[in-house]
Amino acid sequence: MMEDNRRLHVESVLNAAGSSEMRYGTAGFRGDSELMRDVMECCGILAALRSRSENGSVIGIVITASHNPVNDNGIKIVDIDGHMLDPKWEKYLDDLVRSSNRIEVLKSILESNPICNDWNSPSKLYIAHDTRTSHEFLTPLLIKGAEAANSLVVNYGLLTTPQLHWLVRFANEHNAQPSISDYYAQLTHCYKFWSVSISDEKEQRTLTIDCANGVGWHSLAAFALELREFCSLVLKNKGDTDGVLNKECGAEHVHKKGLLPMNFQKEEAQDEMNLCASLDGDADRLVFFYESVQDDKDHVNSLVVIDGAKCAAIAALFCSTLAKKLDSALSLSVGVVLTAYSNGACVEYIESLEKVSLLMSKTGVKYLEKAAQLSDIGIYWEPNGHGSILFSRECMQRIDDFLTDSEEKEHRDEAQKLKWIAGLSNQAVGDAVSNVFLFELLLRELQWDLATWYSIYNEFPCEYRIVRVHDRSIVITEDFERQVVSPIELRTEIERVLEKYPKNSSRTFVRPSGTEDVIRVYAESASSEDTRQLADEVADLVFQLCGGIKQ
Repeated sequence: MMEDNRRLHVESVLNAAGSSEMRYGTAGFRGDSELMRDVMECCGILAALRSRSENGSVIGIVITASHNPVNDNGIKIVDIDGHMLDPKWEKYLDDLVRSSNRIEVLKSILESNPICNDWNSPSKLYIAHDTRTSHEFLTPLLIKGAEAANSLVVNYGLLTTPQLHWLVRFANEHNAQPSISDYYAQLTHCYKFWSVSISDEKEQRTLTIDCANGVGWHSLAAFALELREFCSLVLKNKGDTDGVLNKECGAEHVHKKGLLPMNFQKEEAQDEMNLCASLDGDADRLVFFYESVQDDKDHVNSLVVIDGAKCAAIAALFCSTLAKKLDSALSLSVGVVLTAYSNGACVEYIESLEKVSLLMSKTGVKYLEKAAQLSDIGIYWEPNGHGSILFSRECMQRIDDFLTDSEEKEHRDEAQKLKWIAGLSNQAVGDAVSNVFLFELLLRELQWDLATWYSIYNEFPCEYRIVRVHDRSIVITEDFERQVVSPIELRTEIERVLEKYPKNSSRTFVRPSGTEDVIRVYAESASSEDTRQLADEVADLVFQLCGGIKQ
């Protein structure tokens, strides 16, 4: 009888909200905060069931819309390993949210997962939110759904998205409830010991960070206090005055628009002693930048952005150098994951490194993460600045065994540095806050400034186009989205167009968006003019052959 009452209570909660047109993608659910009301209870219930299906392992939920405008909000669910939600449960969630008969969808989920029918079996959720005030009415709805499904909810309050991922992973690995102080302790320990080990003759540089008026500044402020004797941090756009979340600031603003964030002066971005960087709203993306004076009569200032591809490149260079020195003792594999969007110059650079395997992936963090897990040391970064360095459990065990065997062992320092890199790299998800300190230390190790880092390779000219269509599913791709399967006429015409451009330096691909009815076009060629023309020609083909809609 109690089980029936619990099920009826869950059904009554589901009936209280209407169906939604939202789809759960890599970014979770995201949209206007008012529209999020209809999905919150569903997410709470579904996450509770997911935890129950794994015998009470912790599932995480963070209320955030990342780099979106402040009036938006969203929700991301963190699976038991700290990574993205299992694809099967993503589909369950989509079906539940979008259905006009949510009760029937719930019954189907319960039939497919009998363990979830025991409403008294353990279920536990960790939840958190970013700085958007709409969490005040969204969080109670989320908790209502979770508690209806008889799940224990631990509310961590204001956190970055990567912090919640870290907490979930820690809880399930150690079978213990962590505090956020455990996160800070791990990072500060690795930073302090690695920092002290570096022989630095140069004057200390300042990390000047654009916090996007978001949650990242809270985390960085805690580190600034703890690390004040080891590094200098200047935090801007903290959201504590008139700044608006992600407005004229943040990683998306800098990366996509190529503009300085608000409250940054060109002079400080030109100063070699300043390492300038931008986080996004929930602190899972990071890009570095500096101002370069062009060598012309007008001395025009130009913003130079160091994106995720350059992050992957420097990480690959340093990790492969360490792995090579340890080859005879540990024989560690190093893999770098790139996508079709990765610039051809980056591909060539990665292929030139010893001890590095190039791995390709479909676009989307969940695909890059999965590919990165195939190596002992897996490096992945999206161009937008989201990425990390993942170490397999077996790899970490071999490093630990190596370090404990003997104090006098050759290349002990290299093994220790790999362990510090693993400690600073969030093993669950890309973490802009921890990556700030990781790259600051890598630059010190290599004795590079930002300009040297940027010149690690020279990008080929590239162009992007977006073609709005009636139905994006008309385009089907293969070979990690680099080749069109259907419509076959589109594939044939793209191949014909490519023949007009330099063979060894020209490529193009098209792929359907994962979230809206648009087809995305990418092109590279030997010159900027050829690249623009190639992108335009392929976009025209997509418009003609895929039901394009005039803007």
